[in-house]
Amino acid sequence: MKRLILLSLLLLLAPTRLDASPDTAAAIGNLFDEAGALMVMADETLDADPDHARSLYAQCAAMYRSCIEDGAIDSADLHANLGNAEFRAGNTGLAIVSYRRAERLDPTNPIARAGLTAARAQVGVLVDPDPPHFAVDALFIWRRWVPRSAIFGSGLIAWLALWGMLGFRTFTCAHIPGGWIAASAAVALLTLGAQYAEQRTLYHGNNAVVTAPQILGMNGPSPIAYKPTFADPLVAGVECEIIERRDAWRRVRLVDGRTTWLPADAIETI
Repeated sequence: MKRLILLSLLLLLAPTRLDASPDTAAAIGNLFDEAGALMVMADETLDADPDHARSLYAQCAAMYRSCIEDGAIDSADLHANLGNAEFRAGNTGLAIVSYRRAERLDPTNPIARAGLTAARAQVGVLVDPDPPHFAVDALFIWRRWVPRSAIFGSGLIAWLALWGMLGFRTFTCAHIPGGWIAASAAVALLTLGAQYAEQRTLYHGNNAVVTAPQILGMNGPSPIAYKPTFADPLVAGVECEIIERRDAWRRVRLVDGRTTWLPADAIETI
């Protein structure tokens, strides 16, 4: 019953396939249930047989990924569960991808935030972000405490209230204090504007994570014509921003501002 309720919430609150048949939905539900049971089994096996446990975590990750892709369930909780499975299986890069996707959908999700902190610590690449990142963090600091659904709901209510009052005053000639109209307009502008700015600034489709275990960054889009940018290869989990695309190569900017070229299949976008 608990699993059924949880899956129902995921299906209701997340975008899903409109053409999903009842059989498909049932299959996804069973897969979700099996993944949860497998995660518990892996946890219980971890101390006695770590290698077998990692294998179970990898199977669990595949099941969660199938739920997301086959069911088109874009849920923060499901992405966070996938991140946990990938992290425990030793796939730090893929774990960070999933945690960041969960964070994109729900910045206040505690599982995603805790997992992302742990995974980033394991990557061990300590770089200080440049000033623009601090400015962006300050601008969107509300994301740490206020759920996006609350922001959007407040904005929608204010927007409807604004047009309701304008319509009421126009068609009934009744007096409505201008302060109420101005307040509704301000709330709608701030909340909906904040959501729009967040999507444009933080989620522009160019954020990516290195998923290849060891990959050399090159000074150009070729491992033959150009030399490596750095002496050491980049490890899985390094986060970056795509600034140029050329065939099967991507020019990326690391958090510390350095740039390099990587094969497209060595990274995964958020």
